[in-house]
Order: sequence, then C-alpha cells, then structure tokens
Amino acid sequence: MALVLKVRQLLINCCRDDAAGDLASLELSSTRSHLRRSASGEDVLFHTNAFFSESMREVQSPDDVVYNDRAPTPLHGRRLHHSSEVRDRRFRELLEQTKVFDAEGLRTMMADHGPTDSPDDHTVCVHGSYWHTTASLQFFPRSGRMRVAYDTACRATYKEVGF
Repeated sequence: MALVLKVRQLLINCCRDDAAGDLASLELSSTRSHLRRSASGEDVLFHTNAFFSESMREVQSPDDVVYNDRAPTPLHGRRLHHSSEVRDRRFRELLEQTKVFDAEGLRTMMADHGPTDSPDDHTVCVHGSYWHTTASLQFFPRSGRMRVAYDTACRATYKEVGF
C-alpha cells in the first residue's frame, strides 16, 4: 500500500501525571481523542509517535503503508510506522532493565542510541537520515517540575521549569 498524504494527519500524544500518581496520555487526532491510562500495576507511559488505543488506531494510517515517491527522498519505500515500532520495542526493553530511575536515568533512557550505540531514524534518541528529535521533555509531577531541552536527548541541556 502506498501512502499519499493530501491532508496532513495530526498525531499528538501528551503524557501527564499528577502529584497523586494518576498517569495518562492524551492521544489526539484531527477528528477524535482518547485518554490512555497506564495498565494496572504499571507506573509508566511512553509514546513513539503512534497511537496505542484501539479507538485511535482506527484513524491512524494502516500498519502496511509505505512512503511513496511524493515523500521526501530518504523516506521512499519505508513503512510509515517502522520507526515508531522499533522505538516502542526499545523503550520496552529499557524499561524492563530499569524498574526505578531518577532524572539522570530518565535522561539516559531518552538518549539511547540502541544496542549498537549508533543513532538513526529508529533509535529512541532520533537523529538519522531524515528524522531528528527536536525537544526532550521530562515531567516530575510529585515535585511540581519539568525539565525541557530543545535538542536531542543525548545533547540536551535541560532547563528546569516549575508548574
């Protein structure tokens, strides 16, 4: 299946946690939204630029869609969701290895360049032939603060912001 984007698909995932530990991710498209919560017994949520909930996957492009020759050259022939799927698996691996982590552990996880330590379009910290992480955000709701860097996580200089 070839992908022809005539109307830009809007995909926004926003994670939020409150001081009581209620964790949620707002999945938002141009036509609907869904508030995704962590699974029972889990205290973490992440996203990799794809929808997780079934109701939102209904409006997401199918899994077998590939970029055609109308897309930027480095993307020709690639599956649209491949990068997201690879990063999702890597996040899961890293989370299995690290059950409890602090701000530095979170920075390290977000700066991951995969098992070969070579960044590309499919690593958690994305900087490859086309895609590039533009911002890194870390939320610490119990202390009412967040850290923001407008760069890849591996090069991030975080600014702390209270909320």
